[in-house]
Amino acid sequence: MAECALDHQASTPERRSTHRIALRLPGTFGTHSTSATACLILDIAPGGMRAAASHPPESGALVSLSVPALGTFQGTTVWSNDGQFAVQFVGRSQPRELAKTLAMRSARARLAVAGGVTADEAEAVVRCEDGTVIAARLIRMSVDGACFETERAPLDGESIEIGDMPCTVIKSKGGQFAVRFLLQGPSEGTA
Repeated sequence: MAECALDHQASTPERRSTHRIALRLPGTFGTHSTSATACLILDIAPGGMRAAASHPPESGALVSLSVPALGTFQGTTVWSNDGQFAVQFVGRSQPRELAKTLAMRSARARLAVAGGVTADEAEAVVRCEDGTVIAARLIRMSVDGACFETERAPLDGESIEIGDMPCTVIKSKGGQFAVRFLLQGPSEGTA
């Protein structure tokens, strides 16, 4: 696989703006003071998940979430409001890896990347601010950005669209450019 000369620019540490995957999965949660309570998982990200419940746990509560389609997760409730709550994962990295995999699949689908499974085979169509459409080869992708190779790279700071994913070019050098995905998701709390 080709190396991206812009690697240090294309990926940032995990934070609130990482890609969230919208879900509608039934599950249950419990705390030290409550038994299994039904909930609906609304979205998941590498750092946590958001859910809805008739009686959500209080902020700061340690919870155990069981989602038959995904597994069991441990976390801390970081906010609880209007029948919804967010949990930040703690302990094992399994939920983080699962969320990261789901986020990467979703980002790849939104980028409308065509071709094989490996980055060396993946092609994308880039729409620039001036209406120019260019073909680019995906070099590397993270949860919050990607690096591409092309004959005509967009400019630093340019707003572009790849598939239906809005992006900002954070670095353009030679025939390569790195983008940060402009993600839209719930504005409340941190998960």
